[in-house]
Amino acid sequence: MSPLGGAVANHALRQSMVFLNIYMMQQPEAYIGNSWELFDENNNLKNEGTQKFLKSWVDAFAEWVYKF
Repeated sequence: MSPLGGAVANHALRQSMVFLNIYMMQQPEAYIGNSWELFDENNNLKNEGTQKFLKSWVDAFAEWVYKF
């Protein structure tokens, strides 16, 4: 799938979720392309910047979940 295809698919999914009144975290969003290049042969994330971003995203998600 192309980077644009992923964004379009995400938009279509969000439209469906809004129609169904499903709670979704709005921000931060995470679009990670070429993910197969981010891991080493042991399936560990190689890129420290990606690790930091994902940690901040997970922290934001946990904070959002605790609101419920």
